[in-house]
Amino acid sequence: MHKNTKKRGHILALVTVLIWSNASISTKVLLSSFNPIELFFYRMIIAYIALLIIKPGFIKYKNIKEELIFMAAGITGITLFFIAQNIALIYTFASNVGVLVTISPFFTAVLSYFFLKDEELHSNFFIGFAISLIGIFLIGYNGNHVLKLNPIGDI
Repeated sequence: MHKNTKKRGHILALVTVLIWSNASISTKVLLSSFNPIELFFYRMIIAYIALLIIKPGFIKYKNIKEELIFMAAGITGITLFFIAQNIALIYTFASNVGVLVTISPFFTAVLSYFFLKDEELHSNFFIGFAISLIGIFLIGYNGNHVLKLNPIGDI
């Protein structure tokens, strides 16, 4: 890999982390003016416009069956996820939602291991998982001894 390509990748990853690290807080603030579905709709419009700016044009699809699969994946994987996240932010703290959203890929990997034939968990997964849990503990503990949970939003 070329040195500049690697550096560019690291910079883009850092920018992504900085943007996403503020998503729960921004969404919590915006929920005072919009309901969860409106906020999701505006978020998708902004994302669509941003993607058109980055890569103008449309992708031609192969067949209608493939399109229907992608539509179902978009509805279940993106739409329901973000609407549920927006609703959770009404009932609980942005920090709780941020932690739960951040840790969910680890649970996806574990479930994939049990339900899919070709998925394996390597030592790097467990090391990363342990580091993440330590980070979550340090953020949650934050020098305070009060644990703030709201079961409705956290679930």
